[in-house]
Amino acid sequence: MGFIGAQLPEQPYAAPLLKDDCEEPEVIYKKLIESVKLLYNAKIIHGDLSEFNVLNDNGEPILIDLSHGTQTNSNAAQEMLEREVENICKFFNRKGMKLSPLEVIKEIKNQKT
Repeated sequence: MGFIGAQLPEQPYAAPLLKDDCEEPEVIYKKLIESVKLLYNAKIIHGDLSEFNVLNDNGEPILIDLSHGTQTNSNAAQEMLEREVENICKFFNRKGMKLSPLEVIKEIKNQKT
């Protein structure tokens, strides 16, 4: 495990949570969804994804707290994916984006919209 943030000589500081620092929502959203797709293609669902479990490391979203992570073939996987996509869409829609959870799920699953 490594430290995520800035290593300043005076005092290091941790990367902030996405909920506290999201100045370029469109850019961060695209990168975040790419991370979610990578997990999904590895047959894993985060399980508790929201703006509280993503760090913003200078514009790079870093997923944290995968303690609820589950395999995509789990009985609860679809429900977990839907919940976390709704969380992410609500957050970014409050930032001025217009995201549809159904379209985002299709994108994650690599389906054509």
